[in-house]
Amino acid sequence: MKQFIFKSFAALAIFGFAACNNETKTETSVSDIKGENTNEKLETGMEVSSDFDPSVTYTDLTTGQGIHLKRDDNGAIVNLETGAPVEFYVDMSTQDTFYGKTGAEVNNALLYTNGVYTIDEARMNGDYKETMEGDEYKFKSGDTKIKSTDDEYKYKSGDTKIKINEDETKIKTGNMKIKQENGKTEIKAD
Repeated sequence: MKQFIFKSFAALAIFGFAACNNETKTETSVSDIKGENTNEKLETGMEVSSDFDPSVTYTDLTTGQGIHLKRDDNGAIVNLETGAPVEFYVDMSTQDTFYGKTGAEVNNALLYTNGVYTIDEARMNGDYKETMEGDEYKFKSGDTKIKSTDDEYKYKSGDTKIKINEDETKIKTGNMKIKQENGKTEIKAD
């Protein structure tokens, strides 16, 4: 009996180790962030969301304040109390983020730069791909590509390229090249 229990435990342990290895592959393709129904409604000009319940509190993403919402006469989403337009808001019950001008869901398509939220059009239009396999990460959006492993990082966007590994860093942008190796920096301009 002890031998059976030991063999069963060993089999479970082996199964557990196999299930927890790092050789997994995860791929995310954001081809439909807005959702098919939402996208159809936007293209046909129909409203994305209807009237708002005045008892529900949403979060204004710009201010972080709780607000109540309504649609104005033009169909834009505004603060119920002030009438001010709301650029982005979060429905805390679903954790979804919406664009105030259209009501379209913009989860995973927001960029935050210098204190300002904007929409990453590439993600909204499906021109976005991200993969993770073992220690290798790849990202592509428009003309921007990133590839990263434990040993190396590569970035390319437009005419800018960056390559970093354990020994050196190389940056090329336009007509300038920068190379840093062993504490020395070399700059070349064409």
